[in-house]
Amino acid sequence: YMLTNVTIPNSITNIRDNAFYGCAHLANFTIPDSVVNVGNLAFYACSDLTNIMMHDQVLNIGDFAFTYCGFTSFKIDNGVTNIGSGAFSSCWNLTNVVIGTNVISIGSVAFQNCDALANVSIPDSVISIGAGAFENTRLTTVSIPSSVTNIADLAFALCYSLTNVYF
Repeated sequence: YMLTNVTIPNSITNIRDNAFYGCAHLANFTIPDSVVNVGNLAFYACSDLTNIMMHDQVLNIGDFAFTYCGFTSFKIDNGVTNIGSGAFSSCWNLTNVVIGTNVISIGSVAFQNCDALANVSIPDSVISIGAGAFENTRLTTVSIPSSVTNIADLAFALCYSLTNVYF
């Protein structure tokens, strides 16, 4: 697929599952204020996708929604409450993530194999960190807020650079 840029009209409320799956050359994407859900595998394997404009109205990022994308940094806006399983897994260029202040759940393997990921901020709203959520990343320091009641198996496995975890 040679698709490189997309702007969705305000009449769209849901980016459905697999909507742009495999659009490897898609580089820029604007999600309008009307969209509340980014579906499962919506941007899977959009390896050239380095810039996405997302607004606070998005409530859910589906499973594997952005797996294999080319982001170097990503800001998960404050409207999002759920980061799906594998949502950003294997985004090899991803170095920095800011998680919005309303996220409750970070899904299993959400950032697994983001082997350049060195910085993440986990807000006080997070209750659950899924299995393997940050497995095989380059995190050096993690601060776990007191709101977190569940850290699943292997959440920080293979994080060989991780030297400090604060609760």
